[in-house]
Amino acid sequence: SRVPDPGSPRRELAIAGTTFALLVLYAFLLDRAGFLIATPLVVMLAMTGVLRIRRWVFIASFAVAFPFGCWAVFNALLGIPLPRGTWVPW
Repeated sequence: SRVPDPGSPRRELAIAGTTFALLVLYAFLLDRAGFLIATPLVVMLAMTGVLRIRRWVFIASFAVAFPFGCWAVFNALLGIPLPRGTWVPW
């Protein structure tokens, strides 16, 4: 199907719907798979599906660096543990 004009109400509704679906998926995965698995997956989906970024090296780099940076700040620096998930035993 044809992609609507970037400023059109249809396009904005599609972006809002996709973002909502990603947030629901993230909540589901965060509880089950944990932060370090759910976050890169959802970041990659958001970058490709919502932001329409197609540079795979950038997407992969950001999807790995962002969760690691969050983990370093929260877990290592502040001592606040991030969700581990029920599917992952570590």
